[in-house]
Amino acid sequence: DTGTNPTVNPGDPMTGTPTPITPPAQTPQVGSAKSASVGTIQADGTFDATYTILVQNTGNVTLDTLTLVDDLTATTQLGSAFKSVVTQPVVTGVTINAGSTLPAATASYDGTNSLIGTGGVLIPGDRYQVVFTVNVDPNAALAPASLDNTATAGGLAPGATVPVTDLSDTGTNPTVNPGDPMTGTPTPITPPA
Repeated sequence: DTGTNPTVNPGDPMTGTPTPITPPAQTPQVGSAKSASVGTIQADGTFDATYTILVQNTGNVTLDTLTLVDDLTATTQLGSAFKSVVTQPVVTGVTINAGSTLPAATASYDGTNSLIGTGGVLIPGDRYQVVFTVNVDPNAALAPASLDNTATAGGLAPGATVPVTDLSDTGTNPTVNPGDPMTGTPTPITPPA
């Protein structure tokens, strides 16, 4: 019989009381963090910035159909200061266990489209990173005063039709403010002296 008292209904081989179990609630969630490093000023006044984005499944269910978008040309991002992609995105696993597969990097990232293809699977706790380099002109016409940037990571939970997303926070810890598609903390870059 259910419970911790074996003296309840003893000796009855036919009418025990089943012990119920309740599955834990499914909580799909993704977190992302973005950091940057800059090179030296080039002869034309531009410089290269290398971004690293860490994405982690911070929920308790597997996520698939992974996405990672970074529109550097948006006026709230680098805007007209973005000049070109110097190095295409490279995807690597930071923590990848059985059940997870890395998404493929986009071979034709142009600063506006997705950094990865719509594949990949992340089990809870696993993470991957994407690294890419762009050229920035801080003196471009209408360039923003602050060269800040965020990316949006996402994934689809089993049976879901709407992905969970997260706007990146600056740094290297994707568990800071995860699952928040609206209020990430932009990653700043400062032109080198």
